[in-house]
Amino acid sequence: MQGPGGGGNLEIHIIRADGSEEIRLTDDPARDRDPVWSPDGKSIVFATDREGNYEIYRMRLSDRRLQNLTAHAGLDAQPAWSPDGSRIAFTSRRDGNDDIYVMNANGGGVRRITAGPESDMDPAWSADGARVLFSSDREGAYQIFVANADGSGRVRLTEVDGEGVRGQWSP
Repeated sequence: MQGPGGGGNLEIHIIRADGSEEIRLTDDPARDRDPVWSPDGKSIVFATDREGNYEIYRMRLSDRRLQNLTAHAGLDAQPAWSPDGSRIAFTSRRDGNDDIYVMNANGGGVRRITAGPESDMDPAWSADGARVLFSSDREGAYQIFVANADGSGRVRLTEVDGEGVRGQWSP
């Protein structure tokens, strides 16, 4: 759950499905957003502007230890764990526009999997971790695309009037 903290900033909370036992995970003047659970449930990743620009952080839930995974001057947001927990896809503006990047779960091995002047965002992994779904305006209006996890084999999936954004895989 993501909710406003003191002073109108965004903080990250967890809460049971019945509404009981709310726990505030972050408490910082920065804005914390886009929280995503790791597949093993032991960590979350989220975007935060604690460094003056958005970065991807990982929090180990057992001790709330924070690790800045991206430490880059560009805007990094919208993290998505691979199903096996070994990689994280995310959106970044580090090369001038929104592209999809993939890194190892420890923040190493960062590589861009989409490129160009278009805006690519909202990554989502396939259940087998072989492909990444994303939104892009490379066709003039936002459409849903899929590519292999290395960026090859890109295919447009939608052709809609308007904006088809934030695709998700069916379980």
